[in-house]
Amino acid sequence: MKTVPSSRMQPLRVCLGSDYYNGRQLYNGLCYEACVAMAAMTGATVIAPESVPENLAGRMVSLAQRSLTGLPRHNARPQSVTDQYDLFFYVAMQPHNLLYLKAMQGWREQSRKAVAFLFETWSSQAHRDRHYLRLLDQFDHVFLFNPNSVAEVQKHTSTPCSYLPAGVDVLFATPYPNPMARSIDVYGMGRTVETVHEQLIELTQQRKLLYVWDRGPGQAVTGFWQARLRTYHLIRNSRMFTSFNFRNANKKGEEGRPEEAIPARVFEGTAAGSILIGSAPRVPEFERLFDWPDALIEIPMNPVDMAGFYAELQAQPERLRRASIINAAQALRRHDWSYRLEDILRAVDLPVPAGVQERKLKLAGLADLAESQLGLSVVAARA
Repeated sequence: MKTVPSSRMQPLRVCLGSDYYNGRQLYNGLCYEACVAMAAMTGATVIAPESVPENLAGRMVSLAQRSLTGLPRHNARPQSVTDQYDLFFYVAMQPHNLLYLKAMQGWREQSRKAVAFLFETWSSQAHRDRHYLRLLDQFDHVFLFNPNSVAEVQKHTSTPCSYLPAGVDVLFATPYPNPMARSIDVYGMGRTVETVHEQLIELTQQRKLLYVWDRGPGQAVTGFWQARLRTYHLIRNSRMFTSFNFRNANKKGEEGRPEEAIPARVFEGTAAGSILIGSAPRVPEFERLFDWPDALIEIPMNPVDMAGFYAELQAQPERLRRASIINAAQALRRHDWSYRLEDILRAVDLPVPAGVQERKLKLAGLADLAESQLGLSVVAARA
């Protein structure tokens, strides 16, 4: 393998890779957002090959290749990595998205260090995905958003794997410095508990609250920037935002995903300063990452009474005001992609670019502004 010489006297040279253009589903906006945020901090080159339609002959070749190697043929337009980089960072949603590395010609030869981050991996599916996971052998370190899957994924790659929480482009998501009045009472996105959803619809029909929801698997988008803006616009304008653990909201077809994990929407809702309601994931990582009062307010499930639950919260306006502000402030201090990038760079012994520190100063300034509305000591809040 070709080794690219180090040049610590120059700015860190970063190449970001992803396959978020492989079918423009809404959830791929998470990969897009991560790449945009990290490129803004590092001046990175972003490589995201677009898919091209396959004809019947191409599909037959792909099936034949899969029968021989366990991997289908990718259908992305190839791109060449011709410059030299200190770090190649690949961001993928699921293991099968690693296939699109093959469309990024020369990425390993041109990169001194290589790191991958996967948003969604499951212990019960690691063996099924083993052919994709072996592609991780080319990396120096692999980070997984689901801590419960680390051990099983590690069985299928020689590269060290570890847990890393997802991040958010908090500067894009935050309501600060000019928070708007929140005109939506409750916003629900994606996975839900049917009884909660149905009761919120009924309350909306009765004109007792305004409930807005987006549902449906793999919603297609025309542009990721607009899609992310729409998502955060809705959350920033919603007083409450629903989030449920996988066990409460398990759907048909998801039985193979029994382990608990933190959904990305917890980070999104917190960053946008909405009050999270629903059911918290029963994992220690949630307790560590969201360890402040009312980070997520539990909806009683036996039985579900959304009218009573909503009325009880409405009677506590100061509690809700503080919960919203503290959520936004904590995201600014803890959950931006700049903090995750620092952890990644330390893991592979690379320096932190000046752009990361500059971004953290902006985040701290906005957090101070938010906390000033509570009369909190900034020192105490940071502790």
